Amino acid sequence: MQHSSSTQTQDVKHSIWMMLGLSLSVLVASVATSMINVALPNLTLAFHSSMQQVQWIVTAYLLAITSLIVSLGRLGDLLGNRRLLLIGILIFTVSSLACAIANNLMFLIITRVFQGLGAAIMLALSMALMSKSQAKAGRAMGLWGSVSAMGTALGPAIGGISLSLYGWQSLFLIIVPFSIIAFFLLYLALPSDIQVKTVLSEKEVRSLPEESGLPNTKKKGKFDLLGNLVLALSLSAFALSMSLETSLFKDLHERLNIGLFVLALIGIWGFFNIEKRQERKHITPLIPSHIFNNRNFKISFICCAITASIVMTCLVIGPYYLSITLALSAYQVGLVMSTGPLIVALSGVPAGRLSDKIGAKNLLLVGLCLMTLGCLLMSFNHQATGVIGYIFALVTITLGFSLFQVANSADVMSKTNSQTKGVTSALLNLARNLGFMAGAAFMGNIFFRFIGSQQLLLASSDEVTYALHNTFLIAALFVFIGISFTLYSRVKSLIN
Repeated sequence: MQHSSSTQTQDVKHSIWMMLGLSLSVLVASVATSMINVALPNLTLAFHSSMQQVQWIVTAYLLAITSLIVSLGRLGDLLGNRRLLLIGILIFTVSSLACAIANNLMFLIITRVFQGLGAAIMLALSMALMSKSQAKAGRAMGLWGSVSAMGTALGPAIGGISLSLYGWQSLFLIIVPFSIIAFFLLYLALPSDIQVKTVLSEKEVRSLPEESGLPNTKKKGKFDLLGNLVLALSLSAFALSMSLETSLFKDLHERLNIGLFVLALIGIWGFFNIEKRQERKHITPLIPSHIFNNRNFKISFICCAITASIVMTCLVIGPYYLSITLALSAYQVGLVMSTGPLIVALSGVPAGRLSDKIGAKNLLLVGLCLMTLGCLLMSFNHQATGVIGYIFALVTITLGFSLFQVANSADVMSKTNSQTKGVTSALLNLARNLGFMAGAAFMGNIFFRFIGSQQLLLASSDEVTYALHNTFLIAALFVFIGISFTLYSRVKSLIN
C-alpha cells in the first residue's frame, strides 16, 4: 500500500514537471511572437533599411508558423510527439542565438524563419501533449490558453525593457535560458514515444462513425509529401495576402494581395483533392479524411477562426478610437488595450475547470453569446460612456473569447484519437492564426472604408466612432453565424 502511494506521488511530481516544461515552451514561443514589434524602429536604424523591409522580421516568423504548423503536427503523430517536440525546442533555441548574432537583415529574416519553425512545433505538440488526459481536458486547455495569452501580453513589456537596457540582440538572448530549461524538463518528464504508428489501429478505425470516410483497412506508412507542399504553399499565399503592406504602390499591392488570396483558395481546393487521391493510393494523408468529414470539427474550426478575428479587430482598430475619439495618450491607450490579454490570461484556468464541470459544449455557447454581447456593446459605445464603456465591452469580448477557446479546444481534443492529436491541435492553432490575420486585414479594411477619409489620422472623432459602430455590428453578425452553426450541429447530433 505504501509502495502504491509512493508511486502515485512520483507520478504527480512527474506530471507537474511535464506541465511546467510544456507551459514554458508555449510561453517562449508566444513571447517571441509579440516582443519584436517594439524593436522595429531600432532595427530599421541598425540595418539601414526601410520599415517595410524590417517588417519582414515579424512576417517571416508568423509565415513559418502558419504555413508549417499542420505538417509539423502531423509529423509529430507519425514520428512521436516527444521526439519532435524536443527537436523543435532545439531548433528554436539555436535559431534564437543565431538571430542575436545576425549582422545583416537577410540573415536575421532567415533565422526568424527557423525560429518560427521551432515555435510551430512547440505550439502544436504542447497542446497535443497537454490534452492526453480526457478527464481534465478543460483544465489543460485552460492552462495552455492562459500561458499563450500571458506570453503575448508580456512580449512587448519584456522587449521594451531588454531593448532599453541591452540593445535589440537581448530580445533573442533573453528567451534562450527558458527554452533550455523547457528542453531539460521535458527530456526528463515526458514519457517516451512507446510505439510509432502511421495510421489508426483497426480497433480505432472501427470505433469511428460512419461519416468518417476512413476505410476499414490499414494504410501504408508513406509520408504525404505532395499534400504537405501544396498546403504549405497555399497557407503561405494566404498569409502574404493578409500581411503585405498597401501603403506604397497601393494599386499594385492590392492587386497582388487579391491574386495571392485567389491562389490560396485554389491551392486549398487542390489540397483536398490531392488528399482524397492519396487515400485511394493508401498513402497516409496529411489530414485524415475523418477529421474534416466530421461536421462538429468543421464548425469548431470555423468558429475558432471567427472568434480570433474579432479579438484581432479589437487590437487593430481600438487604438484609433481611443486616441482620436477619446483623446487618450499613447501610454493610456496601452494600459486600456492590455486589459484584453490580461482577462484571457487570468480566465483560462478557471474556464478550464468550468468546462470540465458543466461540459465544454455548454461553455463554448456561453462564450459565443458573451462575444456577441460585447460586440453589440462596442457598437453602441460613444464619448459619453467614455473609457469605462469601452473597457467593459472589451472585457466582455475577451472573456467570451477565453471561454470559447478553452471549451472548444477541450471539446475537440477530448474526442480526438491518440494517433491524430498532433495534427488536430495544429489545425486548431491554424484556425486561430488564420482568424488573427483575417481580423487584422479584412475587418481592419472594413473599418478604414467606413471612415472614408484619405488620411486616417486626420479623421474626425465622429467618423471614427461611426466606423467603430458599423465594424462591430458586422463582427456581431459573424459571431451570431457561429452560434447558429453550433446550435445546428447540436440539434443534428440529438436527432441522429
